[in-house]
Amino acid sequence: MTLDLKRFSKDSHDIQVINALSEAPNLNDSQNARAIESPNLMAVSKKNIVTLEAPSSTSVTANNVNINAVNDGNDLQINSFDPNNLNGEAQPIDEIVNGFRTCLRYFLPPNWHMDKETVSSLDNIQLSRFPLEDFFDQYEKGLKKLISSFQQDAQQSSHRLSFVRKMVAKLLKTINEDFEIDPECDSEEVDNLLELCLQQALAHARSSNNAA
Repeated sequence: MTLDLKRFSKDSHDIQVINALSEAPNLNDSQNARAIESPNLMAVSKKNIVTLEAPSSTSVTANNVNINAVNDGNDLQINSFDPNNLNGEAQPIDEIVNGFRTCLRYFLPPNWHMDKETVSSLDNIQLSRFPLEDFFDQYEKGLKKLISSFQQDAQQSSHRLSFVRKMVAKLLKTINEDFEIDPECDSEEVDNLLELCLQQALAHARSSNNAA
């Protein structure tokens, strides 16, 4: 991209508008740049990319183009123009868009009408219109349902463990009435006593085998 804007003077302070222009070789002649309000302001360009109003000293970023201009009353001078920043914001924006797609795929509700591949193919316009409110509403409902299912499973497991421990406590008490344990006990005490009984039984079995 090139920009060739030259100094121009005007007696009237009302003329404070310049056009910053860039090359676009494929445009028609009717779209070529022309001098604005004064033959002393010349531009070599083929596409208008930004209009800058500079009543005094101005630094403007428009369409990713940095332009500095100074108006001292009669003279309007372009001090600097940075074409290197034309795509300066493109990469961060692309990263944000890709991050948005990743989040949508990660939190995709089980019954959402799009699959992950469809979400990955959405363009920027489609992403800007994505129904986030409905999306997170379904995600929240699915998450609550999943948590409720885990809680029910945990309760069932707890009840089953309590039942088994009570049965073991009764069995141990039946085998040996000297065991000091409540038949309705369902705590870790049952586990410890059962482990002790198992160790004693194994030790007795080994002793019997050695004696034989």
